[in-house]
Amino acid sequence: MKDIVIIGAGGFGREVQWLIERINDSSRKDNRWNILGYIDDNVEAGTDMNGYKVLGGVEYLLSTSTLLAVTCAIGESKIREKVIGKLRAQENLYFPNLFDPSVLHSDLIQIGEGNIICAGTIMTVNIQIADFCIVNLDCTIGHDDVLDSFVTIYPSVNVSGCVHVGKCSELGTGTQIIQGKNIGSETIIGAGAVVVKDMPDECTAVGSPCKPIKFHNLDVSPREGGGDWKDTLLIIGASGHGKVAADIAEFSYKKVLFIDDDKNAVGTKGVPVVGDSSYAVIHKNDCDVFVAVGNSKTREKLNIYYKENGVTQVSLIHPNACVSADAYIGMGTIIMAGAVVNADCHIGNGVIVNTGATVDHDNTIEDYSHISVGAHLAGTVRVGKHTWVGAGAVVKNNICIGNTCMIGAGAVVVKNIVEPGTYVGLPAVKVEERLPELNLSYKA
Repeated sequence: MKDIVIIGAGGFGREVQWLIERINDSSRKDNRWNILGYIDDNVEAGTDMNGYKVLGGVEYLLSTSTLLAVTCAIGESKIREKVIGKLRAQENLYFPNLFDPSVLHSDLIQIGEGNIICAGTIMTVNIQIADFCIVNLDCTIGHDDVLDSFVTIYPSVNVSGCVHVGKCSELGTGTQIIQGKNIGSETIIGAGAVVVKDMPDECTAVGSPCKPIKFHNLDVSPREGGGDWKDTLLIIGASGHGKVAADIAEFSYKKVLFIDDDKNAVGTKGVPVVGDSSYAVIHKNDCDVFVAVGNSKTREKLNIYYKENGVTQVSLIHPNACVSADAYIGMGTIIMAGAVVNADCHIGNGVIVNTGATVDHDNTIEDYSHISVGAHLAGTVRVGKHTWVGAGAVVKNNICIGNTCMIGAGAVVVKNIVEPGTYVGLPAVKVEERLPELNLSYKA
C-alpha cells in the first residue's frame, strides 16, 4: 500500500477520503492507498476527521523526507494553485490522479498529475486535462475538451464537445456549456448558467444565456467609467427597491452597503446606511455605485451627478433573469429575477425591468423607464423616457409609447400612445377619456 495525505479537511476533503476508500474497496492490494491523515493550516493538529487525524499544516509536508503521495482537496482554484506552488519542488512528494471507480471514461484521454475525478462523471474521447483539476460529482466532459491546470468543475456540470476551459477557472453547479466555446482563465461561471458564447478572462459570469457581471482585473470593463471592479457596492436608496438590488448585488460583491440622503434611513436586511449620496464621490476609488431610487427623475439626477464626478456605476442582472446575448443593457439598469429580455433589445440607462417582466425581441426601452412586475411587451415595442408600464400590463407588438406616460396596472395597450398622461383599461385610454364611464372626478 502507498501512503497518501489529503490537503484540506473541509467537506470536499472528507468526500475525497471516501473516494480513496472506494478505490481501495475495488482495487487489488498493490493498488490501494494508506491514508495517513489530513493537512490543513486552519484546523488544529490532532483533530479527528471521519476516523483520520489532522497531521498539521503545509509546513508538515515541507519538513518530511518520506516518499508520500499528496492529493489537494481544496475547491477554490486559486488557493489550490497557491498551496501546490509551495509543494511542487519537494522531490519526496508526488501527486497521483484519483478516479472514483464509477467514473466512465475512454482510454483516449491525456491527463497530467494531481487531478480528482469524482463519482458518476463521464468523460468521452480525445480529452486533455492538465494538472490539479477537480471534476466533481455527476459531470459530463465531451469529446476534444481541454481543461487547463487548476480548473474546478462543481457537481452536475455538462460540458459539450470542443470546449476549452482556462487555467484556474471554476464552473458552478449545474452549468451547461454548448459545444466549441472558450472559457477564459480565472473566470467564475455561476451556478445554473448556460454558456452560449465565449467568456473572457478574469470575470464572474451568470445567467441564461451566461453574461459577465463582474470583471476582476481588467483595465477596461463593460460598465460606465471603466476601471477595475471593486469588492464593495454602494446602493443609494435604503428602501424596498434597494433591498431587492442588494439581493442581486450579493451574487457578485463581497460587501454591499446603503447610502441615503434621508437622515432617518437606517438600512434594511442587516445592511447599514453609511452616508449620504456624497459618500460615493468621496469613496469612488474604493466602491462601485448603483442608484436604487424608484422616482425616475431623481434616478436620472443622481446618475448624472455620479457620472460627472467620475463614480463607477454598474448595472445589476439577477442570475435567474434570461437576457439575450444580443441585447444591449445601459448603465445603472437593473433586471430582476425571472425577467426575460429577448434578442436585439436596447435597454437604456437607469431602466428597471422588474420581477417576471418580459421584453420581447427588438424592443427599445428608453432611459429611466420602469417595466413593472409581470408586465409583458410584445415584439418591436418602443417605450419612451421616464415612462412607467404598470404591473401586469400588456403591450401589443409594434406599439410606440411616448415619454412620461403612466400605463396602469393590468392595462392592455393596442394603439400608439403619444401624449404624456395616465392610461388605463382594456383597451388602454387616457384617464380623462374614461371619466364619464367611470363616474369619477380627476385632478391632475
